[in-house]
Amino acid sequence: MLPAQPESMPSGDARSVGELCRIALRKLATRDFAAASAPVSPAQVILAALYVMASGLISQELSFSDFAFSLFWPPAGIAFAFVWQYGYRALPSIALGIAVPTVLFYPQWGSLLVVIGETLGPLAGVALLRVLKPGQERYAEPLRWQMSFYACGFMVACPIAALFGSLGGLVDHRFVAQGIPGVFLAYLMVEAIGLVLFAPLVMEWLARESRAPCARLQVGHGPWICVTPFVIETIRWLLYKSVGGNYADLLIYCYFPLVAWCALTETSLRTNSLLVLTAIAVLSSQAWRAHELGSAAASFDLFRFALVILTLSAMGQVLWALANERRLAFAELAQQADLDPLTGLLNERSFARELDQFARPFTIVLLAFENWPEFEILAGIGASYDLQREMTDILRAEAGLLHLARLQAGGFGCIVAEGAAPSAALDALLKGRWVRGGVEMRLIGAALSVAEATHSATGELLLGARTLLNEARFCANETLLLRHWSPDMVVERRAYEILVDSIKHAVRNNRLQLYAQPILWVESPERCGLEILVRIEGDHGELLPSADVARVLAQNIVSIELDRTVIKATFDWFGSRRNALGEVERIAINLTGASLSSPGLFEWIERCREDAGLNPACFSFEITESQVILNMDAARLLIQRLRAAGYRVALDDFGTGLATFDYLKRFAVDYIKIDGSFVRNLGQNPIDLEIVSGIVRLARLMQIGTVAEYVESHAISAAVRRAGIDGLQGYLIAAPAPLAEVIEWCRSRQRVHSALHPSAHSS
Repeated sequence: MLPAQPESMPSGDARSVGELCRIALRKLATRDFAAASAPVSPAQVILAALYVMASGLISQELSFSDFAFSLFWPPAGIAFAFVWQYGYRALPSIALGIAVPTVLFYPQWGSLLVVIGETLGPLAGVALLRVLKPGQERYAEPLRWQMSFYACGFMVACPIAALFGSLGGLVDHRFVAQGIPGVFLAYLMVEAIGLVLFAPLVMEWLARESRAPCARLQVGHGPWICVTPFVIETIRWLLYKSVGGNYADLLIYCYFPLVAWCALTETSLRTNSLLVLTAIAVLSSQAWRAHELGSAAASFDLFRFALVILTLSAMGQVLWALANERRLAFAELAQQADLDPLTGLLNERSFARELDQFARPFTIVLLAFENWPEFEILAGIGASYDLQREMTDILRAEAGLLHLARLQAGGFGCIVAEGAAPSAALDALLKGRWVRGGVEMRLIGAALSVAEATHSATGELLLGARTLLNEARFCANETLLLRHWSPDMVVERRAYEILVDSIKHAVRNNRLQLYAQPILWVESPERCGLEILVRIEGDHGELLPSADVARVLAQNIVSIELDRTVIKATFDWFGSRRNALGEVERIAINLTGASLSSPGLFEWIERCREDAGLNPACFSFEITESQVILNMDAARLLIQRLRAAGYRVALDDFGTGLATFDYLKRFAVDYIKIDGSFVRNLGQNPIDLEIVSGIVRLARLMQIGTVAEYVESHAISAAVRRAGIDGLQGYLIAAPAPLAEVIEWCRSRQRVHSALHPSAHSS
């Protein structure tokens, strides 16, 4: 079973003192307190006892033997640090280490109370500190942790130890001349100095492997700083001998700028070391003078120096905490410059840097979700964040993927070293179904192999990888598309980017031309339908190639915007030329998969039609079956509303996509258009003939009409009519042309008739 996590008080939580004490006592009574601490070995137990014992003996000697207690008492801080690191398992060694110097100097029964206080005080203080602040905040939020440390130390650990120490002195009659308050305050001062000076220093040594990077920062001013206290004390000693103590005591203020400078520029370890050495130098020097003058152990004159040292130490530690928070803030900013804030992966800049430094040969792998912007709109930004974090966890678990990065929203990259083969694991990801928030997406991937002799820049390699990823969008097989690097990829990608920009500008500036292609109905050839097509003008007025435009629109780049523009332009054209409606039976307008999931599309269609004053029965909408429909529920609702309003709905490119029959079951349509890949070889390929015949039989069973595309010869026309097709579309009937020209073509009854009866035309 996993150990319980330490309880913590979130910022702004106003718990009562009684509740905090209750939680702390429960920690002491259960294994939670030990579970939150590091395991302790027998060697560490002995080491803790030796530390406490040696520090007690040294501090007592430096305070001189005729004092009833030491001016600074390191065991208080050392005990606190060991209990913080090892929990109550460190208590036996701490009690042993404190008992030896205490009993050695004061072999009376009251010394037992001193030992109890020195163990119980740190234990209670650490327990409360773990309730207030978890251990990881020591480096994550150093200032808050420092304040919590002072609160638990000064208000809990030190008073308990001072109380038991004072009682021990009373039992042994060691403080007959002093009053109880004075003895308690003297003990409290000694315990506070020992806690503030030695607890942070020992914590640094015990947790040196887990220190935060900023805590381990070495600035490089050198260890000579630690010699400065002894230099200052030597000067003070000379001043005492020459001009008297009042002038010599003024040098105490020299320590403040020294400690401040060290705290702001040095490590925690070096700062605390300077504070310890300063306390030893000042208090030992002052104790020697008090010993020569025969001062009392608890005299105010002596302990005012102790109060200065305590204030100086607290100031130095608080300044270091402030400086470290500043370093952490700068480190976080530097990290944000290299890492993606959402996933913690590398960003594009740092990924490019890793590519530049990685030894060749290697392979760049890019993964991306198609139609990501539409997914964010439909599923919400929260779902997109969750999916990207989920993908991050999956990729991190895959072996062989180095320097993982999030290059864009829904797009990831990594490096695969030579000899590694992650393609099997990645292929499994590409074949998986990704459905979030009712939206189904496709994950595509590309791998660009970079040879050892390749000298192209990192930016060109990334551009080539993106070109390959763009090519993967048009691959039907759900596997990683692998290619070798070629400089032609950069040229291809740049040309593609130029094309995308041209299409965007053309759509937004309405530089479009309406084209159309007739649809001839076998049973009533005297009337024909139309499929509205669009041609986009380039930056210089030329028409962009239709295949290139279709390639861009297949990625849903401005496809929604283009669909709406075409719908409005078509309605406006026929609204201003009502006589043209009498020449055709029905006008078909294409809708991309992204538009089917676009909110408000039905309202847009109805508003444009009503503004033009047209009848919905004159129009139909063709759904491109080869494109991914993101939100099936939204698409089904749109189709239902269109048919209820009087429009017809067709399924275009039928037979090309993986979801062919799934779409046919999901959507109620009026007719289907069989893709030209099954029609163009209908006269020679019996398999295509069987497929088309099967589609026709299924359509008749569902009472759905059929249209054959790519009817380019009389042989194909005869074959599709034998298969039972209801409508024909292709170059045999008429090539795509401007809308006005196609309307004029429809007026030519003889040309329409000759398409179905070639013999009549020849006669």
